[in-house]
Amino acid sequence: PFLSVMHARAHCAKCEIKWSTRNQEGVGTTLGEEVEQVNSFLSRCALTTKYMSKPARTNMLTVHAMGWNERKRKNLQRALCSRFSKIVNNIKTASLNLSKMQEGIQCTDDTLKLWVDEVKEWALVTLVLVSTAIPGDVTGLQESIENLFLSIRQKKHYIYRDYDRNKKRHNVTVKIAQQKRRLLQKIEQYNQQSAADQVDVTTVQQKLSAKTPDSMIWPC
Repeated sequence: PFLSVMHARAHCAKCEIKWSTRNQEGVGTTLGEEVEQVNSFLSRCALTTKYMSKPARTNMLTVHAMGWNERKRKNLQRALCSRFSKIVNNIKTASLNLSKMQEGIQCTDDTLKLWVDEVKEWALVTLVLVSTAIPGDVTGLQESIENLFLSIRQKKHYIYRDYDRNKKRHNVTVKIAQQKRRLLQKIEQYNQQSAADQVDVTTVQQKLSAKTPDSMIWPC
């Protein structure tokens, strides 16, 4: 796939389990901001080309685009080596963190693979249930609560790992606050159902605010 993690956000957390580039085989770790970078490079021509005729403007932008491609071609080997070295270091760090987590919870590789398969199956079955659920139904409310809870935990877990700018982190923080309000509303609706088991709001808030190293993303 040519979509990046940033540009391939699904409409809900459980859809991301199936369709996000994080969970696709053979997907690179680049941001995929090539189009934005090219547009930023060509934007410097705005002050000069706006007074040109259409053919002259097209020629000027073409020359700048060719210059961009030439610069990328000359620096390609350096960029690929730097990217490869960064990815290797990230793999080592992620593998070390995974090993520490497995030792802490006494989890083997076979158990970990089983969990991954269970999560994928859980997301697939959930998508079918949500698509056929009746609005206000207990099952639909339960799935919505699980989806919002998972989405908030994932965003809080990756906010300082995926985003290195305060503006983007602020947007994610606002999104978390919005989803948290929706989560509390769904829990209130769920608790009002006579056939539903009551959900402890205090426990949910404590799990959402947990920042300990052993805090799992997935709800237990």
